[in-house]
Amino acid sequence: MSEQLRLKEYYPGFDESVVNAVAEVAQRQRSSSWEQIRSKLPDNSVFSTENSSIELMDILPKDYDETWVYHLPMGNPLADHMQLRIATLAAAKPDKRIIAIGNPSGPGQSVGKIPAGSLRAVWKGNLRPTIDPVMRYLGSQQIEQATHIGFSYGAEKAAAASQYSEKYDQQVPSGLFMEPVAIKQRSLLGLGRDFNSTAAALEGYVKASASNPVEEANKRTAEKSHGLVGYALGLLRMSNIAIAHALTDEGFGDRVDNGLASQAEMQAHLVWGTESELATHGLMIKLANRLQAKFGVERVSTMEMVGQKHAMGDDIFLHTAIVLQNLNR
Repeated sequence: MSEQLRLKEYYPGFDESVVNAVAEVAQRQRSSSWEQIRSKLPDNSVFSTENSSIELMDILPKDYDETWVYHLPMGNPLADHMQLRIATLAAAKPDKRIIAIGNPSGPGQSVGKIPAGSLRAVWKGNLRPTIDPVMRYLGSQQIEQATHIGFSYGAEKAAAASQYSEKYDQQVPSGLFMEPVAIKQRSLLGLGRDFNSTAAALEGYVKASASNPVEEANKRTAEKSHGLVGYALGLLRMSNIAIAHALTDEGFGDRVDNGLASQAEMQAHLVWGTESELATHGLMIKLANRLQAKFGVERVSTMEMVGQKHAMGDDIFLHTAIVLQNLNR
């Protein structure tokens, strides 16, 4: 089966230009190695403010027409598997400056911790402290306009960035929010249970990509981070406990609502799997209807991935196609 047909099995509505672009990248990557791909990426760097720091990777083409900021899922630093996700997106859109932002994780991956004085605010659902250093980095680069993209908890951070961007004299033309988490009230235990349930489908999506570089990058990530034990230890950091509690409330809708209200030209793109363990289908439909009624369908679009689950982002070619389909509009 061609890559184009494989992607259209996920979503028949993909544009031909999208599946063709992703198929070309997939072919190149499958004939390469992760080490060869990684050698063409910039090194991770750390940007620090007076209160906090973030790990980032800034892919800066010689010529580019737009800046995209990508916020990673919860507990994920810019390790090999996430670097490959960003590298695939950058290969498909070489005319974009892509800045990827990591999160605090397991042993040795503490960059990005929330300042102690801000933990209480985050616990209560205010995610501004999680994106403050990101916005300050954009300012340091004289970037006045950026599209924010995020998956899972990253969607929450991307929405928060659009919500607070005016406070940093920033404009957000588009926000792409894939598989958000904070769309209903859950207990911390319930949230943990729902997160854990996403693991069952993950391997299937990884194998569906049929990519040796994906396998190599995942293996290297597991070795460096001590596997599931390291990931679990990372989630026990105070920063991640505060973040998790913030995600137990239904704050995502308000973040997007506030972002659309403060950014008069912004378009919001909502993406979820109809079988998602976290972005519950019925609630996403209800939220989308509310936002479209308030801001119009020309500013709020939806992409329902029929039959797909939360882990669909781990098929990196599907993930890239989703981003292109929404941001090419």
